[in-house]
Amino acid sequence: MPDWPVCELAGRYREVLALTDELLAGCTATERAAVLAGTAHRVYSLPSTRDEPDAP
Repeated sequence: MPDWPVCELAGRYREVLALTDELLAGCTATERAAVLAGTAHRVYSLPSTRDEPDAP
C-alpha cells in the first residue's frame, strides 16, 4: 500500500488507490504483490495475512 498519510497530500485514499491500480495494471500478480506488500514482508520479515504470490 502507499505510504500514509504522505500520499494524502496528493489525493484521498480512493484516488491514490485507483492510481496505484492503474499504474500496476500491466504487472503480473507476483509483481503486484511485491509492490503492494511483498517487499515489506520480505525485508521486515512480516507474516503474510492473506494469500499472495511470493515476491521474486
